[in-house]
Amino acid sequence: MKRLASLFGTALVAMMFATAAGAAQYPPGPGGTCTDTLTIIDLQQESPPTTCSPASGDTVMGIKGIVTGFDAIPTAYAFWIQLAGTGPWKGVQVFTGGTNYNSSVPDSPSGGNLHLGDQVVVYGRKLEFNGVTEFTDFDNVQSTNDILVRRDTPASTTVPAFYVGDTHQFNWVPGISGILAEKYEGMLVKLRGPLTVGRITGTGVGSRTMLVTQAGFPGDTAAIDGFSLTNITALSVGSVVDSAQGILHQTIISGVSSYRILMRDNNDFFAAAPPNLIDAYPISDTQIRLRFDTKLDAASSQNPANYTLASFGSVNSAVLEGNQTFVVLTITSGVNRGENETVTATTNIKSISGKPMTSSQDRTFVLGLLKLSEVQHQDATGLGEVPCHDRSRYTTALGGNGTRISYTGVCVGDFAPLYYLSDGSNSADSLRGGLAIYAPLGALTVGNRYQFAGQIQEFDGISTQIPDGETEGVSTVYQVDLGPATLPNPRVQTIHTLVDSTCDAAGALTTAEDYEGMLVQLSYVKIVEDRTAGQSFLVSTLAPSADTMLVSNQGGAYTFAAESLHTVSVTGILNFRNGNFRWRLSPRSDADIADHGLNVGVPPGVTPGTLSFAVTPNPSRKPTVAFTLPKDADVELAVFDITGRRVADIIRGKLPAGTYSQDWKRGNTGAGMYFFRLRVGTETRIERAVILK
Repeated sequence: MKRLASLFGTALVAMMFATAAGAAQYPPGPGGTCTDTLTIIDLQQESPPTTCSPASGDTVMGIKGIVTGFDAIPTAYAFWIQLAGTGPWKGVQVFTGGTNYNSSVPDSPSGGNLHLGDQVVVYGRKLEFNGVTEFTDFDNVQSTNDILVRRDTPASTTVPAFYVGDTHQFNWVPGISGILAEKYEGMLVKLRGPLTVGRITGTGVGSRTMLVTQAGFPGDTAAIDGFSLTNITALSVGSVVDSAQGILHQTIISGVSSYRILMRDNNDFFAAAPPNLIDAYPISDTQIRLRFDTKLDAASSQNPANYTLASFGSVNSAVLEGNQTFVVLTITSGVNRGENETVTATTNIKSISGKPMTSSQDRTFVLGLLKLSEVQHQDATGLGEVPCHDRSRYTTALGGNGTRISYTGVCVGDFAPLYYLSDGSNSADSLRGGLAIYAPLGALTVGNRYQFAGQIQEFDGISTQIPDGETEGVSTVYQVDLGPATLPNPRVQTIHTLVDSTCDAAGALTTAEDYEGMLVQLSYVKIVEDRTAGQSFLVSTLAPSADTMLVSNQGGAYTFAAESLHTVSVTGILNFRNGNFRWRLSPRSDADIADHGLNVGVPPGVTPGTLSFAVTPNPSRKPTVAFTLPKDADVELAVFDITGRRVADIIRGKLPAGTYSQDWKRGNTGAGMYFFRLRVGTETRIERAVILK
């Protein structure tokens, strides 16, 4: 305990034990003889157990090993460690949930950026999950990073050797191989060939997995997995594999428990197979990056004639990257930015075997490096549906993962593993300039601009048949930190606008969708319930109104205790969740909540940072129009009916900065739907209101 306190601090060590509530503190040991730091053998060996073997759920204060592999594919991350040597019980998976230790982890003892061969000590809990022994975090919550990983000395060493086994020992059926395979779970293992691919489909086999047989072991099959840690295409049935290696793992797929060898990259697979094009995405408006499943011959891969575009555009150059699996093409496309383009590769040659591609292969992507406002642009088809659906045009018809797309944004919110991005513009035309991104390749720093390639989905829609959810980036395959950028000012808006779920097919309104994922502010609103510290709470406008909004403590970001009738100003990320209070505001910390006191109104002269506009109540017989000017400006406020005819001028002229409220004296105007248009300088805001009889 003293040694841990010296490494991490007394408060953090106390948290480690507190978050492990309900699990035994380990190691107690018979008579207290077990040391602080156990070996992987203590953790893994079950039959017979070692003197200091912990049970599932026990807190283990440190195991040491050498990093042998990474699961760095979103959405759940892990890495493996192993003791030197090929003896049994020497490897284990370290499951890190939403945190990718193959990338930067700034708030951790190691800092992340682990590499193969790094020697580390890990502090957490032992857990049995789906048949595999894993080392995991203290509180069993994927979104929190309370597992502790530190580099040990020496900082880098040699990766342990592979244990060479056979298809009987590593038979994918646990009932056959369990007693033989279990002791090598989590370790580097190898199968030497010739191996013959017998099956690549069927229940329990999984994507990009090959069941192989080996001469001398009739009836035994081993599973070679090219999906879990990498992207290696399964060979056709009957293909011959010289050898395969990777990490032995146990898992359950489609209800079937199996052992499988997880290949880490194409260097773990040796077969006389041609190269395959497995991915393509833009890295600029004129460059695309192609990924192959094996190393390529330099001469063939850098020949522009081996690539074509479906748009009949041109491939101007091709450059093979240093690892020989990525090729960057400079292109002139025949389609517009934001439209689908397809690249085709042919006759590329594998560097090891000299085997060429046997057929042309293509990948489709969205052209260009897009702004978030372009990503959030509505799908015209969805807007024309009945009922109207407001979804990104880069998702599927039901809101699922769309075509590969590249985009940039400034990180404005960290609720890891969920982050929020902004275009970073403070201009009035930056609506729809926010985006959530789930489980990127590494932790994001608020205030830095990033470039990503991945896919877009609508998360948490009302149902699979109603794809209106939160637009978010997922399945990230490429991430670059472009460095510090200017954070945008929060957009000051009203509760009325930020909870308006109207599907605006005509594009005439300003609704919550226009601010989704953006940094916004509610200025001088009233808390309408008492809540204990750290709980979410409801706010409403100061004037009597039906407009109410949930301030959500997403990821435990704040400790503020809401007190009823206190006036607050709240800054945060506008986000969507299915259920009650679909649109909610998530502060990023206590600094985003300013408590002005009990029953405090808006002080004279206080002006929010940007233009705001609202018509309340809505619907009503006598609406009140309220707006705030951040600076002196020429103002025109008018009312139009549904035919576009101007029916009233409320305000016209130059006004000083400040907050204004004006009742609409409707005169002889009848009931129905009306549009209130506010023009302030070059900015225009439109609000829809229903007028009752």
